[in-house]
Amino acid sequence: MPGPPTLNGPFIMPMVKDFIPRRLQPWLYVVCAVIFQMVGGIYMGSLQQMVGEWSVMREDVTFIAMCGIVGVAMPFPVLFRLKFRYTNRQLELFAISGMLICNLLTLWVRWMPLLCVISYVCCFMKLMATFEIMSNIQLWMTPKRDFRIFFPLLYIIVLCDMSLSSYVAGQLTCYFGSWQAMQAFIITLLAAVLVFFLTCVRDFRFMKPLPFISIDWLGAILWSVVLLQIIWLFNYGEFYNWSDGAMWRHVLYALPFTIYFAIQRMRHIRHPYIDPKAFEYKTLLPIIAVR
Repeated sequence: MPGPPTLNGPFIMPMVKDFIPRRLQPWLYVVCAVIFQMVGGIYMGSLQQMVGEWSVMREDVTFIAMCGIVGVAMPFPVLFRLKFRYTNRQLELFAISGMLICNLLTLWVRWMPLLCVISYVCCFMKLMATFEIMSNIQLWMTPKRDFRIFFPLLYIIVLCDMSLSSYVAGQLTCYFGSWQAMQAFIITLLAAVLVFFLTCVRDFRFMKPLPFISIDWLGAILWSVVLLQIIWLFNYGEFYNWSDGAMWRHVLYALPFTIYFAIQRMRHIRHPYIDPKAFEYKTLLPIIAVR
């Protein structure tokens, strides 16, 4: 295994094998990031096709997509723990394989709860893979770690891909007459990236691996359920005529209990998934309200 890189020298990527030209290496990682950000459990550009073929409501497909949004939000507390425990190659192979399996499953699964789980897991993996990619080319993007440069460039990739993914899905669905065309396209791209990491990237550690323990996975599930219940209430509110619908009221009544258990677990374990101090920041609630 190669030694550590020269931290004060020119930017290098020691995890990429030497036969890849050095100038090309970070650009290949940018392409991988673009591909990862196009991935989702389902693709809203194919919404109408899925509603008709699955014989479901528009709200059902939208909620599956929203499960993916929550899946993107939840990995943040463990991203650095993952990076400090596993190599770039290990993390990417795991995440890409997970996204591949999730996209393959959406071709056959029609049970809505399982589709919600698949969308959540797929986007969880998507953020893991994107973070690992971007953290390895950060010094190439801004040698002084200037986040005023890094985050705008990151958001350009993320926000452009949000529009690009829906556009490509709509065009492929229109051209081939099936929502499955987008799934096939993404599966092909992910398979190509998987081959790249299998053949062109090696295991490299820049520090001694830290143990991947004391992760509050139950807390992650509880907070995910809290967010999904809130999204469900707004997503299905018009269909159930808000409080007139029995199902809508049941979810509303369950929400305070879920919040209670999530908060109690956060307060009474040593390493909660979300630190209680996070809620003490003055700007947190205004940001949540604006979002």
